[in-house]
Formats: sequence, C-alpha cells, structure tokens
Amino acid sequence: MSKGARYLSFRGKEMGNITIKSITCLIFLTLTSCAATPVVIAPFDKTLTIEKSLDEVWPNLVRFLSTNDISIQTIEKESGLIQLNGENLSQGVLDQLCVASAGLLEIPMGGTARGSITVFEDDTFSTISVNIRFSKISRFGDYAPTIADCQSRGVFETAVLNSVR
Repeated sequence: MSKGARYLSFRGKEMGNITIKSITCLIFLTLTSCAATPVVIAPFDKTLTIEKSLDEVWPNLVRFLSTNDISIQTIEKESGLIQLNGENLSQGVLDQLCVASAGLLEIPMGGTARGSITVFEDDTFSTISVNIRFSKISRFGDYAPTIADCQSRGVFETAVLNSVR
C-alpha cells in the first residue's frame, strides 16, 4: 500500500493521529467561533417628546399597533397606557425585531413580545415611552421548548415613535 493511501485511510499511526486531532481542533474552533461572535446593535431611542397633545398622538399609536403583529392587552387613554402582549410571533418577525439566533442544534419556534407604551401629556407636549421585551422560543430535539430573552434591535421602538411624528 502506498504512503498516500495509508494517510487517507488513517492507517498510519503518526499521520492518522495528527490528522484526527487537526480535524477535531478545526471543528471545535469553527463551532466555538460562531457561538462567540457578538452582535453589535446601534443605540436607539425609546422615548420621544413631541409638541402634540395626547388627543393627537393617541389615534396614531392605536392605528400603528392595530396593523402590526403585537397584540394590545390593555388600552387606557385616560392614563396614557397601552400594554402589549404578543404571544405568537413568527420566527421571521422575531428576526426583524430582536437578535434571536438559535443554538447549534436548536430549532427556532418563534417568540413573544411583552411591554408597554406610555404617553404623558404636559401642556402642549407629549412624551411617549416604549418599553418592550422580546423572548425567543426554541426546541432541542424532543425536549421541552426553552424560552430566552433576546436583545431588541430597536426596530419596533423606532417604528412606534415614528408613527406619532
């Protein structure tokens, strides 16, 4: 048998051990480097003060929320509070709204969004604040689904604030 054939079939003791160790190290480095890559998100505003009354701002917020994928749980115009509870966000929507990468062998199943929007009126100005938390749901094989927080990209917050400008 030629020297090249022994190398390819891992029959040579020295060459085989080195090759197997090299492949193992390469696989390990590839997997850990992907998992350790941080996602950098640009800072974004969660609050806006605008020269409009509550009566001018409120219909724009309600219209915006009613046409998007996150459900309104509670709406109280008198107190300026809208509570949000999106239970069944698709994976596509979740990918747009937050950093929701699944683990190596996890199967993404979508996610949730919970939070509130508050509007405070002061004379002719209104201050709108958006506070929302996203969670991803994933499954590993036949195990029970896991839920983990995922960092907002600021897309939802920016869209809500832009709806009242």
